[in-house]
Amino acid sequence: MGGYEYTLVGLFDSIANLGLLTEYNWNSDRKEASSTFQNDLYLGARLVLNDAQSTEFLLGGAIDLDYNINVVTLEASRRFGDNWKGELDLWYIDADDLADPTYAFSKDSFVQVNMAYFF
Repeated sequence: MGGYEYTLVGLFDSIANLGLLTEYNWNSDRKEASSTFQNDLYLGARLVLNDAQSTEFLLGGAIDLDYNINVVTLEASRRFGDNWKGELDLWYIDADDLADPTYAFSKDSFVQVNMAYFF
């Protein structure tokens, strides 16, 4: 397992930053592995606006290189005023190979919205 993140600071002459992410997961047992991360590639981008509301977005996708499995995720968060924070999580799982351990999650795509109040 290994990964890398490179951040572009001051994107388009603004105060925003864009982080580019890559990660590779490998297990020598490959298709016989009990782990879902036996030969997978993750690509993503993190946009941080560096504004007073701490607005952030993370969009990424994992590709299983042995099976026909794809996972796309989106995470977003932002503060509202002094006491509120909103968060959005979206996961889309596309799995159709019964032999892959990830298939058990093929019906588990979801969207989650959270609002938190801090005092």
